Amino acid sequence: MMPPAIAFWFAASILAEFANRLVLKRWLGARHITIAFLKRGMLGIYDYAYVRWCRDNGRPFKTFIFLRSLLALNTILACITFIAYCNTLPKDLHFSHGHVIVAPTN
Repeated sequence: MMPPAIAFWFAASILAEFANRLVLKRWLGARHITIAFLKRGMLGIYDYAYVRWCRDNGRPFKTFIFLRSLLALNTILACITFIAYCNTLPKDLHFSHGHVIVAPTN
């Protein structure tokens, strides 16, 4: 069974990335900054739009870049830890609908 701390860290880091992207998208939308439909899925496109807006309006953006980098690093470390822990599970376990099924050995 996975330790709750690893599972919570993984889930919280993914949720934080999602929330950050949603808030930034709404903030940019409130300022009528549009992003082309095909570019919306690109990583960092909303960050780039925010930095561009800050430069155009003479606002500082270095703190934003630093905090976004920390958030991205946290998410990467949580994913690596989660995957590394999943690789330590016994190979004869199979997961089906949230239940662990032990594979038959003959």
